[in-house]
Amino acid sequence: MPPRFPTSSFLLYCYLLTAAYRVGDLGLVYPIARGTAPLFIVAAAAVTIAEVPDFGVLFGIGVVSIGVLCLISRQQLTSTSIPAALYATGVGIAIAGYSVSDGVGVRLSNNPLGYVAALHLASGIALSVIVCAVRGRRVWHEMRHGWIQGFIGGAMMFAAYGIVIYAMVYAPLGAVTALRETSVVFAALIGAVLLKEPFGKLRIISALIVAAGIVVMTLAGTKATG
Repeated sequence: MPPRFPTSSFLLYCYLLTAAYRVGDLGLVYPIARGTAPLFIVAAAAVTIAEVPDFGVLFGIGVVSIGVLCLISRQQLTSTSIPAALYATGVGIAIAGYSVSDGVGVRLSNNPLGYVAALHLASGIALSVIVCAVRGRRVWHEMRHGWIQGFIGGAMMFAAYGIVIYAMVYAPLGAVTALRETSVVFAALIGAVLLKEPFGKLRIISALIVAAGIVVMTLAGTKATG
């Protein structure tokens, strides 16, 4: 499958994510976007390619999503947060769009590394053209002063999403994405250890729920293949 649709979904993802962060906090936008994405992916995969995980795996996906969403505090759920929540939900839908497309594409390509390279090249060119058109000379100024960080970040993004796409060849799309979204909890752990940020009861509860979801998916997957 050519990476045209995944690229368009990725560009929509970038737009919605930027819009969400303009009107909402990271602590609200990120958990909603990442917590809803696995559920949207399960629904999209069921409709488009008739891929429905076993009940145990499906239950585990739901538990992981709940765990990620638990990172949202009550103080963040106000009437003024509705626009950010809507944008963040749109981000989850966009993630579902490019994830299902990539899952189908890499399975048809029989070449995960080549598919990832073509996908990142197409997305990179399209995004670069749009950014240059919108920001103009400011882009070149930022590139001169931050190209090393950009290169390192791009390489990490290529490797991380490459692993995700490779996993999609062998596992249900929803399960792969649910495991991917556990990065929210790992980010909280890194912040607590390296940045000395308070972990708090909310993050502890979230981490425990996510861990329970992973255990459920693992046991269900092992039983299904056993």
